[in-house]
Amino acid sequence: MEVHPPTHPVSTWREVFIHLGIVTVGLLIALGLEAGVEWQHHRHQVEVTRMAIAKEKSDNVIYQRHNLALLQQEMVRDRGLLEDFRYLKQHPGTAMANLPTPPVWWHAWNPLGDSAWKTAHETGVLAHMPREEVQRLEGTYDLVNTVNADQLNVRAIMRRAGEYRVLDQDLSHLSPAQIDREIELCTQLMAALMGLANDMGDLRNDATEFAALSSDEIQDVMAPMPPELTAAFHGVRDATAAEWVKQNAELAKGQVGD
Repeated sequence: MEVHPPTHPVSTWREVFIHLGIVTVGLLIALGLEAGVEWQHHRHQVEVTRMAIAKEKSDNVIYQRHNLALLQQEMVRDRGLLEDFRYLKQHPGTAMANLPTPPVWWHAWNPLGDSAWKTAHETGVLAHMPREEVQRLEGTYDLVNTVNADQLNVRAIMRRAGEYRVLDQDLSHLSPAQIDREIELCTQLMAALMGLANDMGDLRNDATEFAALSSDEIQDVMAPMPPELTAAFHGVRDATAAEWVKQNAELAKGQVGD
């Protein structure tokens, strides 16, 4: 923005005020135009961000629908693994063909996306969106990240539970100590799957487009539930809740510091 001096000497107060008025009006017009362009730019950014988040949500709804089918299948398979190891504990050396269910180790999942939300954070677009909208989106993406974290936990437990297969895949060759370890890990695995199913339900409660199992459907898959599985489930949920409180406290502390 440039302000040019008068083209001829100013000789009266009237001319002084005229020139000052012209300069002032010009500056106000320029500043107004600049602010208007910036407002339009921010408005465009918000529109693009909303479209990206809506697309990401649409994709996540599809992913969760597929994941729900995978989860139901895995809960049945992994419950079968637990029953196999419990049977082996009572009947050591049983051939794999005579176990209650064919042992299958398999985990598949479609991670839910959050790149549009991360981009909105990094570009500062959220500062130009209504606070209520930002808080609602933040709550949804917290649930999305929780579901993703649950899935990673399931995968990690399954990896540990299947380590015995590196040396020998025949369950009938496992020692009593190995069988006890597998029962413990499969119990943790089922508890983690239940936690995942419940958190998917929380996401469905937040946005009804997402698919999830009802509490009755979860119990149908799990029933009858051994006492140690119930205890493990509550232990996982309590640990998750404690970690959630810790993370929120750290986040609040950081916001106060800012």
